[in-house]
Amino acid sequence: QPGDVLTISSDSSSISGRNFVVKKITSPQQEVFGVISTQPYMIMGENVFPEDAQNSELQHNTTIIHYEGQTYVAVGLSGRVPVKFSNSNGNIEIGDKLTSSGDGGVVKLRNSQSGQVIGIALENSNQSDGLVEMKIENYYYTSEEEVKAMKSQLSEFQSALCSIDNSFKFCKTK
Repeated sequence: QPGDVLTISSDSSSISGRNFVVKKITSPQQEVFGVISTQPYMIMGENVFPEDAQNSELQHNTTIIHYEGQTYVAVGLSGRVPVKFSNSNGNIEIGDKLTSSGDGGVVKLRNSQSGQVIGIALENSNQSDGLVEMKIENYYYTSEEEVKAMKSQLSEFQSALCSIDNSFKFCKTK
């Protein structure tokens, strides 16, 4: 359905044809491929939809085509898309980082922990679930707490190295 978050299938038998994206997201850290689009500006790629379907009314004003037992979808990889969400981590506000929720492709608000971000909320919502407009941005977010912990570990490591051999450049700056 439009707004579903998709990942690349780990089932090698489904990759032989065009069935290589699936809705099943088993973990919030699983790599996200994209979101089923509702109104793509442009559909790129050769033979994205079956040739017979391209020439029929099936493709008119839709991004999901059921044709000869197969389902074809237009997947948003960048830009703005409505995406299904859950507010299990709180209400969604403009600018919030969103991540996969691990429960069937629905996204939810990023908490203060580090993790995979799939987009930024472009609108507020205090509903328990539904669709929210999102700008797709796929990156790993490192929380301030984790950055502080890494800096502390680095400082301890540098101190340990300097106690063994103070010829390193960073030992002379202390």
